Amino acid sequence: SAAPRSITRSRLRGIAPLATGRIFTANQAKAAGLVDEIGFEADALEALKTKLGLTSVKIVRHEQPPTLLDTLLGGQIRAPQADPLKTFLDASTPKAMYFFGWQAGLTTP
Repeated sequence: SAAPRSITRSRLRGIAPLATGRIFTANQAKAAGLVDEIGFEADALEALKTKLGLTSVKIVRHEQPPTLLDTLLGGQIRAPQADPLKTFLDASTPKAMYFFGWQAGLTTP
């Protein structure tokens, strides 16, 4: 797991040219120092549990409630059915994720 670090001005100057909105592959991002490790969501959760000394975690997914306009126009009246294939593909595809490990307010079960 990565150790916390602060970004120095020289490091920031090195990263700044990369901040163009370009999409990087995982290997490119790691080589450029933009990410510490490449892995799956399960890997990140295990690292988080280990770092915080937890035995389990609860994933909370936040979704925007329908707006008044959505309701009036008939959009998002019912929650969409989860597509099992999409759920599987989303879970098995590596993606950039950030888990913040601040412990204030955390309780262990």
